[in-house]
Amino acid sequence: MHPALLNNSLFLRYYKQWQDDPESIVFASIADFFLTYGMIDEAFKICAIGLKKHPNLISGKLVMSKIHMKRGNWEEAEDELKSVLYLAARVAVNRIITLKDLTSAEFDELSIVANQAL
Repeated sequence: MHPALLNNSLFLRYYKQWQDDPESIVFASIADFFLTYGMIDEAFKICAIGLKKHPNLISGKLVMSKIHMKRGNWEEAEDELKSVLYLAARVAVNRIITLKDLTSAEFDELSIVANQAL
């Protein structure tokens, strides 16, 4: 493991969480940390295992596309990114459908909360 990661409290928290629960979605963050420090093979291994358990996790697919780009696997990177676009569109459609089913009062309340957040 890269020495700088051993001093990174956020990485260490994610890594411990992943060790405690290998089903956790933090695999994407861990793989991204590994990629940042040039640990491409380790990043690929963790990301591939995580995506088998969470095949629709957009953050995992984005990290995998970055790994493929670092490896020069342009077609695989493009496939992952196309998958991300498809999943993001599906999420957006589901949210629109959910909003459509809201009553007028619920929609107004949601609008107020959204505006306060901005």
